[in-house]
Amino acid sequence: MNEIDYSKWYGSKFCPVCVKKLEDDDLGTREVEVRGRYGTNKVESSVCKECGSHALVFQSPARFVLISFIISIMMSGLFFFLKLGAENISTMDIYVVTGVFVLATCAIIAILIHDRNKSKDVIKKLESTN
Repeated sequence: MNEIDYSKWYGSKFCPVCVKKLEDDDLGTREVEVRGRYGTNKVESSVCKECGSHALVFQSPARFVLISFIISIMMSGLFFFLKLGAENISTMDIYVVTGVFVLATCAIIAILIHDRNKSKDVIKKLESTN
């Protein structure tokens, strides 16, 4: 089996349902409601015009590592500010909060890995048809 050159696919958008690379004219937008603490916000999301599924973006490994690192830094900073604001906190509470932040960070990174793997599967299918 031939090796796939993933570097030519970096930054490309894919439809996991139609199994195709999406160009600008293939993309549409859909407003998605995101519930927050102070109500709901509407965010535009890229979708495939043909089937309506969310578009996946294949990130380069360097960008993937950078995004993961930034998420880890942000979660560490949030933990630091929570720790500064808390008085009379026990060691057990610190362990629990640390565990929650580690799990949240791992969950976010796992979602990024899952999306990247879905993009890789689409690329493999596209390469096998060529």
